[in-house]
Amino acid sequence: MKMIGVAIALAPFISPMAIANYQEQTVEPNNITFEFKKVADIPDYPRVVSDSNHVIGFVDSNSTWPDTPDFYVRAMFRWSESNGVEWLITDDIIRSEPLDINNSGDATAKVCDSNTCYSAIWTKKGEVQSLQDEVDTPIQKFIEENELGMADQMIQESISINESGKIAGTSVFPNMVGARSTLAWRWDEKSGLEILESTSDNSMSEATDLNNKSLVVGSSHGSEINNETATYWDKKGKRTQVILDQTDYPWGTLATAANNSGLMTGVDRMSYASPWRYNINSKQRLPMEESPYGGTRTTHVLENDYIAGATSSSFDSGDLFLRPVLWDSKGNIYDLNDEFNDPENYLAGWFGINTSLLMATSLRPKSGGYYEGAAVYQLVVVQK
Repeated sequence: MKMIGVAIALAPFISPMAIANYQEQTVEPNNITFEFKKVADIPDYPRVVSDSNHVIGFVDSNSTWPDTPDFYVRAMFRWSESNGVEWLITDDIIRSEPLDINNSGDATAKVCDSNTCYSAIWTKKGEVQSLQDEVDTPIQKFIEENELGMADQMIQESISINESGKIAGTSVFPNMVGARSTLAWRWDEKSGLEILESTSDNSMSEATDLNNKSLVVGSSHGSEINNETATYWDKKGKRTQVILDQTDYPWGTLATAANNSGLMTGVDRMSYASPWRYNINSKQRLPMEESPYGGTRTTHVLENDYIAGATSSSFDSGDLFLRPVLWDSKGNIYDLNDEFNDPENYLAGWFGINTSLLMATSLRPKSGGYYEGAAVYQLVVVQK
């Protein structure tokens, strides 16, 4: 595919702050429970489920999944009921890792050949569109020219993709003293590359999610609290920071996801726990229950305003594993293992789920040991 030239658009450095007006509220009870209907067995580590019911994930060298192609370290898969399991491994690509997928089935990934690793879009038709010249190399050049850090060690930590094929991501690299530094960006074929935070003294920024209105959420360095602060950028690149109560979040905040209606969620910047949710349109923080099992991180916001996440907690054996959780639109939290009646397995690890509550998750045997296989389940909401 012929790609257009890259144009770097500099986002404004100074922008209005949004103060999150928040009064302590009680979450309105919602008397529901969930039933699980198994749809399919899938490879080991699913990560994202699109609203078109596509699942992406990966396997590692310990996988026992049958007919796995030859690969190095990790291999990415895409699953759907119609096509089954497809692999992002070719004669040239020896390693692949999943990042995101949209409803068309186009997925973003990190891929490696025998010489180098680069960002790519794995299209629904199975083609691999390299983003090395369009995204990776220009960002490395930007880091070099602005003396932000060690450009040759830059990696793309996340790349989100929306329905129009626009992408946004976070580049991670060591700064001049070797500490972790991050840079948020956005790209599409028409406009090229946009560095969302472009000045050398404000290079700490992250882009964690991108909705269909081209709104990017993540974090940027906030002068008001002198720390990273939950941030969103509109389609023109205008930055707005969301300042939450500093007694709750003294170390700053990170927005982790947003949906198309403007519901955003995030966590404490230091612990990656203490979840919160915020309505971008009303500029209001909304009530949200905490998990009774431990610190919880939010990962996805669904189009029905449900929020997915995972809690770091101990299972019966005392081992520390991740427990999948789900918040409903009122902010009630549900530990999905409390709802999962399987005599042999726990739901474990990061998981993917879509608006129709199709869920893809790793499994962990109750008898002990590490994750063992994965499955797709349809969650059914039942009124108590």
